[in-house]
Amino acid sequence: VWEKLLKLTNSLYTIGGDQSLSSNERKQKINEKEKEGFVLLSLLTAATTLTSSPTNSPSTLICKSLVDKYNATRSLVVILHHAIEWHKTSGQRITSDRIAKCLDLLGNIMLVNQKARDVFIKNNGVKFLEHTISSEKGSSDDVRNSALLTLTYTCMEDLKCKEVFGNMDIIRTLVKNVINKPKDNAPQHNVLPIKYNSALALSALTFKPSNAPNKYNKICKAIQDMIFETGGLETLEEFLQPIAQYKANKRFYSLPISTGLRMATDVVRENKAVQLKMLAKRFECTICHKVLEEDYGQQVVLMALEFLCAMAWNNRKVQEKFLTHNIGHFIMSRLMERNEPSLEVQLACARTLWAISSSSPETRKQLLAQMARYKKCQRLLAKLHNAVVQNMQRKRSSSKK
Repeated sequence: VWEKLLKLTNSLYTIGGDQSLSSNERKQKINEKEKEGFVLLSLLTAATTLTSSPTNSPSTLICKSLVDKYNATRSLVVILHHAIEWHKTSGQRITSDRIAKCLDLLGNIMLVNQKARDVFIKNNGVKFLEHTISSEKGSSDDVRNSALLTLTYTCMEDLKCKEVFGNMDIIRTLVKNVINKPKDNAPQHNVLPIKYNSALALSALTFKPSNAPNKYNKICKAIQDMIFETGGLETLEEFLQPIAQYKANKRFYSLPISTGLRMATDVVRENKAVQLKMLAKRFECTICHKVLEEDYGQQVVLMALEFLCAMAWNNRKVQEKFLTHNIGHFIMSRLMERNEPSLEVQLACARTLWAISSSSPETRKQLLAQMARYKKCQRLLAKLHNAVVQNMQRKRSSSKK
C-alpha cells in the first residue's frame, strides 16, 4: 500500500506539470488521484492505529517497518508540503481531506516510534505544525485538528519533543484556541473540536510519565508556567458544561468536562506555584459541585478525583485548605456513602483522601475523625489497613527466604 501511495504521489506531480492537458482535464485527473490517495492513506492510518498496548502490537510493527524500510516520516513531510502548496492554488476539498489523513498517519507513526520523531524534527516539523495549527485561513478545521492530534502524539512521552515544541509561540497558539469562544454565526461543531484538541495538546506537553527521569521536571514545569501565565486555565469553568445534544451518549455528553480535567490535572501536577494559584480560585469547590455532584459517569468521577489528588499531593497549604473547604467530607458523603461505588472509585477516593492528609499528623487526625461518621469509609479503611499489613508480612517472609 505504501509503495502504491508513493507512485500515486509521483503521478500527481507529473499531472500537475503536464502542459498538454487543459485546466479542466488536469483538475479532473488530479481529483481522481486525490481520492485514490485518500483511500490509501486511510488504509495505512487504520493499520497503524493502536488498539492495544504499543509493545509488539501489530500496528507498532507496521509503523517500525514504514520508518526503517521506507523512511516514511520524511516522505510524508514532503507529500504534505506539496499537497499544501497545491491546495493553496486549487482550493479542492479532497486535497484538504488528504492532508488531514496524511497528518493522522504521521501522528500514529510518531506516537510509537522514536526514530520517526527525530526525523520529523530534523525536517522542520516544528515550524510546519506550528504554521498549520495557527493558520485559520489557510487550513481547514479538519487539517488543524489532525495537526493538533499529531502534536499531541509526538510530545506525549518524548522529552526532546517537549523541549522543542514547548516554546512560547506554540503555547500561545494553543491557549488562544482553548480560550477562544465560538462566534455568534459559527456552527459550534467547527470550533469546539479545535478547542478540545488544543487542550489535549497542552496536556501532552506537560504530561510526565511515571518512570520519567528527573530532567523531565524542569521542562514540564516551564511549560506548565507558560500555560498558566498565558491564561490557559482561565476558562476552565467553560469546559465543565456538557454538550446538551449528546445527553443519550455519556462519552460525548461529558467530552468537554473530561478534556478540561485532563488538561487541568497535567498543568497543576507537581507544580506548587500553579496549585496555589488554582487554590485561590477555589477551583476544587467548583469541581465538587459542578462535576462530582452530577452523574457524568465513572470515568469523569475518576478524572475529577485525579485532579484533586494532583492538587493536594505533597502541598501542605493545599491540604489544609481542602480540609477547611470540607473536600474530604464531600468525597466521603457524596461518593462513598451514596449508592454503591465501584472498586475503582473507592480506590480513587482513598488515594485522594490520603493525598489530602499526607503532609502532617494533624491533617491525618482531622480526616480520621471525619471518617468516623461514615460506615463505608470505616470499612474501606479496615480493608486498606489489612492489605498494607498483608503486604508487609509477604515482604518479611520473602526476605527471610
